[in-house]
Amino acid sequence: MRILILAEFLTNLGGCENLCVQLALTIAAQGDEVLLVVRSHSIHPRWSSMLSTLPYVTLYEDKPLRKLNELIDSWQPDLIHAVPYDKTIFQLLHHRHDLVIVGTEPCDGSLRCGWWYSGQPLQEVLPRFNGVHVLSHRALHNLRVEYGWDGPSEVILPPFSFTAPWPLWNRKTPIYRLFFAGRLATEKGIEQLIGSLAQARRVIAPISIDIWGTGPEEDYLKRLAIVAGVSSWINFRGGFASFDKIPFEDYDAMILPSWFEGMPYVFIEALSSGLPTVVSSNGGMKELSGVEALAHFFEPGCQDALVSALANLYTHYAVNADAPDLRRRLVADQFSPVVVNERYQEFYRSILS
Repeated sequence: MRILILAEFLTNLGGCENLCVQLALTIAAQGDEVLLVVRSHSIHPRWSSMLSTLPYVTLYEDKPLRKLNELIDSWQPDLIHAVPYDKTIFQLLHHRHDLVIVGTEPCDGSLRCGWWYSGQPLQEVLPRFNGVHVLSHRALHNLRVEYGWDGPSEVILPPFSFTAPWPLWNRKTPIYRLFFAGRLATEKGIEQLIGSLAQARRVIAPISIDIWGTGPEEDYLKRLAIVAGVSSWINFRGGFASFDKIPFEDYDAMILPSWFEGMPYVFIEALSSGLPTVVSSNGGMKELSGVEALAHFFEPGCQDALVSALANLYTHYAVNADAPDLRRRLVADQFSPVVVNERYQEFYRSILS
């Protein structure tokens, strides 16, 4: 098969960018032809390093759609894989009706996910896709109920492979220090984390939190920490080049309080590093086989639920500290390219047939 993967941009370290790169590498490693096409010209050093052996094309010019059409006509892909929210695929589908398109819904498939994307409303473009790939059963359910999607679909986990061996987290004694890593944006739920910190410190221990990442809400979140009276215990660390550059051995756990998620790579990376995690239940994370014994889940938006999950983390800290190898094994068993590639191939073949 010839698969063209269309990425809107590879500028940041987000989940969609990670999926496009990892999927391209996975397909190529199994012997199929793959071409990664990126609309923007700026590519994060992490992605350019990972793509050093894989052909990719950038569309950055005055008329990117014309260049994309010319590329499709010359390369003749059997199938195009894209994210339905992205602007480029929306524009392409308005001009072409002769293409086989598979879309990945990267979040939880609900109507609330689409408001912050740069592209067009999902309900306008979804009927034009030949099939939809989702990252969780929750997302598939939401697509069917909230968008009326009844076309071919498959729940397949995103591929994940180490670019280099990472050391396993190994902290036997808690220091009551947690971290968040990701884009500082509304949907990530950092407000509720800041709002819950004072209560967590009263109920559990003198917890402090480091926040890794940048984004549009950074200044607001810094002001909120001051207003909430917890700025002395929250440290904004700025951006990070990749997850393994965060000194995760200096923390007790990673916390991810998102309002919604698909299957976030930062969660996969935390598990693969052996880290305990405290994460919201609004996503596909809780569906992983065996994960409930290795992570702590809470319902987002409920301060008491978040504090209770943190209390559970520290009450059973010895158990958490003994399980880093089990977390890494979970990732290897369920996300490794060898495991998931066959599922992608089967889905592609079913769409093409």
